[in-house]
Amino acid sequence: MTTSINQKSLFSGSHIVRWPEKYKPVVDYLINGIEVVKNENSLFEYNVNVLCFAAGIGIRTSKRIPFTGEKLLEIHTDTFNNNELGVWIFLISLMMDMENPDIELLRNSESENNAVKIFQEFAFGGLHYLNERFSNESIHTPYFFVQKIIGDLNDISKDVSVINDIEPNIW
Repeated sequence: MTTSINQKSLFSGSHIVRWPEKYKPVVDYLINGIEVVKNENSLFEYNVNVLCFAAGIGIRTSKRIPFTGEKLLEIHTDTFNNNELGVWIFLISLMMDMENPDIELLRNSESENNAVKIFQEFAFGGLHYLNERFSNESIHTPYFFVQKIIGDLNDISKDVSVINDIEPNIW
């Protein structure tokens, strides 16, 4: 038996998720590729999908960037919920500190605002990372672009885990 989270009741009210307009070209690319509109080769269906991916990249690369006078685009949390992605806002916020996750983020509207803020900042960091890579890569399909990024991030984690497994022999 599988259970699913009721996305409609995740938030006590509607909140707005903001993201920098300057990253719209990379978001559009991840949705449409080199086409002008969605097509059969589209990797992500909507902006909310890309923002969740970007927030995951932000967490993975430890890039959390606060907004500072950027021109912003907005998406209501209802849109996340309608696409069964609202839980990502809380997950990213909880993943921020895996040692001591703050479950208070799940308790009230003020905490929800904080969860949205944290999600936005990691999404901003992830979009920044994706945009840098987008500017430097010559890959022409979103699928291969994302595959390359994930592969590179996995290679980085393998290198780190090898280093972490080495214990100095001081005896």
